[in-house]
Amino acid sequence: MLTWRVRIAVLWITAAVCQTVAVFLLLFQPGAVTDLMSGHLMGEDLADPRTQVITVSYSLAPMVLAFLTLVLKDAAARKVNALLGATGALYGVAGLVDTTWTLTSVGLELVGVVELLVPLLVLWHVWKWPPPEVAPAPEEPAGEAPVVTGRRP
Repeated sequence: MLTWRVRIAVLWITAAVCQTVAVFLLLFQPGAVTDLMSGHLMGEDLADPRTQVITVSYSLAPMVLAFLTLVLKDAAARKVNALLGATGALYGVAGLVDTTWTLTSVGLELVGVVELLVPLLVLWHVWKWPPPEVAPAPEEPAGEAPVVTGRRP
């Protein structure tokens, strides 16, 4: 059903917005601007291609998942969302438990909780996603084929 797909797509968009908010909140941390000017943020070298690819992947993944949720067939959409929802939930738990990323900002911790809840909600929706209805294909009435005149109605 499309409503379940839209709900999941909105959840992935919510995750993307949360990640954008987290970046802004990181910039509010003491010394963040000075670190950025030196090419670092939270100990990561911003010029490192690996860091850039991970950052771009982390930021774009929820938006790609929102799109894929709407365009993939039911079975594929369910599998992709289940797999990446579980992965996102594991990352969310790791982010809240990992002491190296523990920050003093209440806002960042709140965003971290939301970033954990979103993939869990995706998993719940995938689990509750109704199976496609099995309806027989409509049969054409027996008899002559409809006449095509070539005119527009």
